Amino acid sequence: KITKTGALNEFRTGIELVLARAATQKLSPPVVPMALQGLWGSFFSRVEGDAMSKPFRRGAFSSVTLNVGAPMAAGEVTATALQARVQALLDDAS
Repeated sequence: KITKTGALNEFRTGIELVLARAATQKLSPPVVPMALQGLWGSFFSRVEGDAMSKPFRRGAFSSVTLNVGAPMAAGEVTATALQARVQALLDDAS
């Protein structure tokens, strides 16, 4: 969800439920951690109040970066582990 501070929110366990359902179908998909950079201060952030209320806060075009990490095996994925990987991607990019 959109945060009020720009920091990463706590991950919920939805990914674990999806992977558990996949396992019942004998599937074991990898999970690829990804982190978006450059959204804080944009039209989609809450830097000056409500999100999506002030268009062109940073001009017509803002630079957004997608950082992609190494795939994780389905068996090693938990909400906590995935959050740690995404946070590491954010930290490495700064």
